[in-house]
Amino acid sequence: MLIILKDVSKWYTENNGNKIVVFEKINLSIEKGKFVSIIGESGSGKTTLLNLIGGIDSVSEGDIIIEGENIAKADEESLSEFRNLKVGYVFQNHFLLRGFNVLENVLIPAMLRKDFSKETFTKRAKELLSFLKLEDKINRNIDELSSGEKQRVSIARALINDPTFIIADEPTGNLDPKNSETVFSLFYDLVKNLGKTCIMATHNLDLAERTDLIIRLPLQ
Repeated sequence: MLIILKDVSKWYTENNGNKIVVFEKINLSIEKGKFVSIIGESGSGKTTLLNLIGGIDSVSEGDIIIEGENIAKADEESLSEFRNLKVGYVFQNHFLLRGFNVLENVLIPAMLRKDFSKETFTKRAKELLSFLKLEDKINRNIDELSSGEKQRVSIARALINDPTFIIADEPTGNLDPKNSETVFSLFYDLVKNLGKTCIMATHNLDLAERTDLIIRLPLQ
């Protein structure tokens, strides 16, 4: 298994001491090369679960084992490297940097690598943008792109470091049906044709039903 969650619990403590439990004792496994969707009502913990798997948030209890390493026990330096090299993130709000062009935005995660080579990663970025049908937008400023194009740029950015898996949090949430289908199809191709693993939180049940595995929160 690529990802294993063992008895994972997450809660927050408010200033008044009240304990807010998001979920308790979650156990699940995700195979390499699978397209997984996470569904559930707002507040059910979809984003929290993604953030735990992606090393953005920490567990309250339990273990998250990815490629044999328990990231729940990792120090911040190791987690930082894990987040940059092992995980590709795609969010509902693309978080692209205004004032930078498309190519520059895609290169940002690569520039954080110790082995960064401008020539090598610029070539890879251009290949990704071509795959995503954005080769004619390379030098465009982010503000000049449509919503669907921005989301495709964010996918290229997520792939620049050739991550072990991709986390997508409502990636089609702000898109119209046509662009939603385009973005979903890109994720589908990444999994089925390039062997990537993708974990996607979504409210769109029609899209979820086309993935390999549906995780419904709260788990029963």
